[in-house]
Amino acid sequence: MKRIKNDCRIYILYAFLLVCIFFISPVQAQDKTHDDWEMPQEISVINIEETNRQLDSTINQTKKQLEKAIALQQKGQLLLQTHRIKEAKKIYQQGLKILKKEDFEVTIKILTGLGEIADLEGDQEKAASYFTEAYTKIKIHKSISGLLWILYHEGENYITPKLFSISELKAVLKFAGRYLYSKPQLTLAASHWLFENSGDNVKITESGHIFAGLVYRDWGQFDKALAQFYKAIEVNDGNVYEDRSKYAALLNIAAVHDMQGEREKSLDIIKKVAKDAEKDGDDFGLAYALKDIGITLMQDGKDEAAISYLLKCIPVMQKLNDIRGQGVCYSNLANAYLELKNYTKTQESITKALKLLKASNYDQLYASTLLIRATMYEKLGKWEEAKIIASKGLTMLKKINSLEHIIQAYHLYINYYTYKNDVVMVKKYTDSVLEVNKKYYEKSRLFESENLKIRYETEKKEVQLNIQKKLNTVLQEEASLHKRLRNTMFFILVLSAVVLLLFFNKYRLQNKLVAEREKRNVLEKKQLQETMNHKQRELASMTLQMLKKNELLQELSHNVKKLERKSGKDSKEEVKKLKDMLQSQHRLDQDWSTFKVHFDGVHPNFFEKLSQIANLTQQDIRHCCYIRMGLATKEIAQLMSISASSVQMARYRLKKKIGFNKENDIYEYINKL
Repeated sequence: MKRIKNDCRIYILYAFLLVCIFFISPVQAQDKTHDDWEMPQEISVINIEETNRQLDSTINQTKKQLEKAIALQQKGQLLLQTHRIKEAKKIYQQGLKILKKEDFEVTIKILTGLGEIADLEGDQEKAASYFTEAYTKIKIHKSISGLLWILYHEGENYITPKLFSISELKAVLKFAGRYLYSKPQLTLAASHWLFENSGDNVKITESGHIFAGLVYRDWGQFDKALAQFYKAIEVNDGNVYEDRSKYAALLNIAAVHDMQGEREKSLDIIKKVAKDAEKDGDDFGLAYALKDIGITLMQDGKDEAAISYLLKCIPVMQKLNDIRGQGVCYSNLANAYLELKNYTKTQESITKALKLLKASNYDQLYASTLLIRATMYEKLGKWEEAKIIASKGLTMLKKINSLEHIIQAYHLYINYYTYKNDVVMVKKYTDSVLEVNKKYYEKSRLFESENLKIRYETEKKEVQLNIQKKLNTVLQEEASLHKRLRNTMFFILVLSAVVLLLFFNKYRLQNKLVAEREKRNVLEKKQLQETMNHKQRELASMTLQMLKKNELLQELSHNVKKLERKSGKDSKEEVKKLKDMLQSQHRLDQDWSTFKVHFDGVHPNFFEKLSQIANLTQQDIRHCCYIRMGLATKEIAQLMSISASSVQMARYRLKKKIGFNKENDIYEYINKL
């Protein structure tokens, strides 16, 4: 059974704790804002057209102007979030006409919506006008919701807010946490406001840097993520908080190193945090450091050492009254005991984990823990109990669409029906595994593509806005110079000097524009490199999928052979059909065709160059591709469904076809193609 891994995103618990309790800084701006604010969010609908009809009905039937304006604002927002820009603009403008002065909250929502539309249309001057008008109303009425609507409609770069009050900071911080995973670009914008406008509030400034680091981490921009986390440490400067660990940024740094494959470095950092946190009496830092050490050791197969750390962690979690954290520890303890075949301890840990996870509504880990119990029953030969528990876990996992764990549940079903010699059900759940595997791969690829798109759009927008700000500055300078010229018409010498200065400014503007164009070129090259990296990741993911599929087919072939030995004459035919199906899966060329597309994207013209060398077979070409990717002999054997010795023999025949002798290195030759 695959180990339960505690995603490095668990560190986000620290981020959510940031919004719970705040200390008011003595030099913070006086808090005169209203606390009755609402969080901006997308309009959730099942049927867009039906929702539109309901809003139209309200707009046409209501006699109250404010109710009509609210319905128009909601319809405009719905049209905007479904990318019907022109329709949204028309509806927003209609709503703006009927609003009164006192209806400032709805007015702000509409103005910020129009600001986003103007920005999308490329009219930055109009966008600035809408967002500035909205911000003016926000300052007059001290509207916290209005500030958040500016962030929601991505207008943060069009205004320059002053020092925020505590209430405003709380709201912006909560906004940052709300959109961390659904719209990370909004979290990034909010985080900039947090560390630029929080004054002397060290805790919130640190929180802003942590949120920015989390966004960059999830985008795979690890250098930027580390820079933000180190800034958070610098800002903290040893401050101690009652509601979270002062080591939050350091634990996130460890997570980034782990994501980069630097596990030893990550583990060293976490161990140091555990030592320092225990010395400082920082229970938050100590608890999460001990938990992370235990889980990391489990991932490295050091189960006994992992158990030691997890057992130390649980009393600290209990002291903090962290129910979910206790559940995570007990669930991982169960997995470790299961690996060591200590079934009594496994059962005890599972019972405690399920109780805690249910209380904390951690459905995914609750269902995964059920699968641990099912696996334990399977190992004990209690097949019926194993199936009942696996079924319960599968039902929960389907509700939350946890594809990775659904595959684990299906494997338990396959093992059960293999034990029962039920060939039909084995085939059914084998097909289910293959189908979910495909969905899991497609979902991962879509998520990465969306992230790449968001990153590109965010960086592009930042560059454009920086250029616009610089151009506006230069234009303002020119306007100032012209004014001075008009006031000094009678002074010829001064006029000449000003004219020369004007020409110099124009020359400087041209140089700035050239520099900005060069920056754009650098950005485009960077995006091209990221696209190539994305293709390489797709190729690696496709290869891993093929490896897993072949491994699964080999395992299933082994199970079929066991079935064949156990089955009677009546089921011989069904077993033969299953064997034929597995053989046909080995022979399918669909994976190879998809692989060729991804491979050609990373290594263009490779197949064309191969065709010019010698008369190579399809198997020879596959072999060359796998060598070009740097795969080991064992991996090539698994992908080609042959033995390692057969791979070596095929490599020898390939060298002969190319005309190489023993001294020639075929690896070096193919890597240069």
